[in-house]
Amino acid sequence: MVSSVSQIQDRLTLAQARRYPLLTKEDGRQPDLSTIHRWAFRGVRGHKLRITRIGGRIFTSVQDIEDFISALNTADQELSGPSRRDRVDAARKRLTREGVQ
Repeated sequence: MVSSVSQIQDRLTLAQARRYPLLTKEDGRQPDLSTIHRWAFRGVRGHKLRITRIGGRIFTSVQDIEDFISALNTADQELSGPSRRDRVDAARKRLTREGVQ
């Protein structure tokens, strides 16, 4: 149950959420509503956009959107590491050392 009026006022429908400035591309395009639904129900790289159902309607909030973006950015930073080329070079060196190549 939502406990305060301010929490209710902070809620955005998914259609409103697509117009959130952080989600708007440089050319002014906004993500399609189906993209917002996918983020909420299927997620991206293990992270889902947090939603709340109230009376059959689906809502999110600015804070939920920012948390989702932050989680994706954190996941991207964790994935960065040695490039594929660096890994291939290291594997080749290891094979050469072991006399395979």
